[in-house]
Amino acid sequence: MHRLNSQAAASQLVANLTVHVFGGAIMARYKPRFRISIKDQATGKKLKIELLPMPWPGRFAVRQNGKRPRKKAFATTSEVFARLRSWVAQQPFIYP
Repeated sequence: MHRLNSQAAASQLVANLTVHVFGGAIMARYKPRFRISIKDQATGKKLKIELLPMPWPGRFAVRQNGKRPRKKAFATTSEVFARLRSWVAQQPFIYP
């Protein structure tokens, strides 16, 4: 009986640590490794992307305009640049 309680407590501890680390606390603590800023000079729209290092290689936590994005909070650099390309391509062309 004691062993079952200790295993349950250990799994609860791991779950709590996972929630605290990946539930948003990591977004406020670490400084970004990469920062990408894009401004549309015609409309004045700005987009600032910050990539925060994660414990596993090749993945980053993403901040978009200082906030955690709704759709994809963790991404690789390839995924981030693919989304940036699509965002730029969606912007309407405005004649100067």
